[in-house]
Amino acid sequence: MNGGVLLGSFILIEQRARHPLLPLRIVADRSRGGAYASMAVTGAALFSIFLFMTFYMQQTLHFSPVKTGLGFLPLTGAIIIVAPLAQTKILPRLGPRAVITAGMILGIIAMVVFTRLTPGGSYAAQVLSGLIPAEAGATCIFSASFATGTLGVRHADAGVAAAVVNTAQQIGGSVGTAMLSTIFAGALAGYLASHPGAARSSADAAVHAYAVGFTAGAAIFATGLVIALFLLPSRRAVRARAAAPDAVPETDHATESRSS
Repeated sequence: MNGGVLLGSFILIEQRARHPLLPLRIVADRSRGGAYASMAVTGAALFSIFLFMTFYMQQTLHFSPVKTGLGFLPLTGAIIIVAPLAQTKILPRLGPRAVITAGMILGIIAMVVFTRLTPGGSYAAQVLSGLIPAEAGATCIFSASFATGTLGVRHADAGVAAAVVNTAQQIGGSVGTAMLSTIFAGALAGYLASHPGAARSSADAAVHAYAVGFTAGAAIFATGLVIALFLLPSRRAVRARAAAPDAVPETDHATESRSS
């Protein structure tokens, strides 16, 4: 509630400010708005992986903190492999809509894999098999969103537009972590209440709560998939806007993005 009031107040102030911190014309553009929303959605879902999988590896698989950290190294490997390909090869050929759509689908696949965690699971079968598509998908989304987040923006606004991309990711991560933690806690308490005295009830309850949390994460990625399909521009629209002169008014850019 308080966050909504603060956001509304910020928008009103920015509309009236002579030199706004965030010119609303940057966010109002459909293509850039879709990129910012994609970043926020991905941040919300992706941060849940770090949260829940850390708990799973340490408390269920009994990994040490160091071993748990090493367990996330494949994420770095996925970034190293996928990021250059997505940015230099795939994005120019397919456009942000196709790349981000593919990333959202990979995110959904990863979340579905994580819903199948078990108390006696193994790292290779149940952790690594989800980490790789999760980070590959997130890398596709981040690469395309950064490019689209500054698409068609005036030179004077380029710095602000790029900053909004980063801010959207951080806000999404904060909101997503809080929301999914609440969902996890509710599922955990509900399972323990409905299974009193069951053998290994704590481990079973935790895995059940992880599955509920990752199901919510899949729903978040599905929301991002809808955003990508309906808001983000095609490859042809991106090329048309990139060729437009800087003097073209921002309203004209927004009109072009709506027609794409």
